[in-house]
Amino acid sequence: MKLLKVLLVTLLFLTPATALAQPEKQSTYDKTVTTGSKLDQERRLRLRIKQQTHKSNTDIVRVLRKTRQLKRFSRPHIVEFQRRIEQMQHRPDVPRLRKH
Repeated sequence: MKLLKVLLVTLLFLTPATALAQPEKQSTYDKTVTTGSKLDQERRLRLRIKQQTHKSNTDIVRVLRKTRQLKRFSRPHIVEFQRRIEQMQHRPDVPRLRKH
């Protein structure tokens, strides 16, 4: 075990410092590729936002259309119910509700 420690220390002592402390490798990527990639991500994000906005607007239009249809369908019924209520209020044989 001591022999192994002595060999390791000797090896480290004899190894030149430049081999142990290698300089950090500089990045070799092209900055235009990164910029292009960033622009591509921004385009995809804008496209996704535009699609979600379009989908949301489409949903709103669909809901408005359904609401109009329901209103158009229910309007005659509401008018008929109001007419019947008024008719019942004017009949003498129907007991009147007191208002508080």
